[in-house]
Amino acid sequence: MRRWSKKLKRFLNHETMLMLNIFAIIITIFIVILLIGLLLEKEIFAKFLFLSSITNVIALMIVILGSYQYNESFLDIALIYSLLSFIASQGLLKFVIGRQKD
Repeated sequence: MRRWSKKLKRFLNHETMLMLNIFAIIITIFIVILLIGLLLEKEIFAKFLFLSSITNVIALMIVILGSYQYNESFLDIALIYSLLSFIASQGLLKFVIGRQKD
């Protein structure tokens, strides 16, 4: 694992780190825009779409954080987070649709 981290450090030079900083700022702006949309939306299904988008962008942010820290295990954490988010959103939609039928 240390050998892989040394190769990654060599690859991530100053320009690449600057690009990752800009990318992290853009992702943070997207998260804020999605949060505002989530709070202003009145329809429940649109709120689910916003929430799903937020969780996907947060998973992308976890991957960027892993790139900063030269740790490839963050990729696994982001994948697990995305899968749990997908399963939770499916369960929530099933619950809401079931309530609307009653």
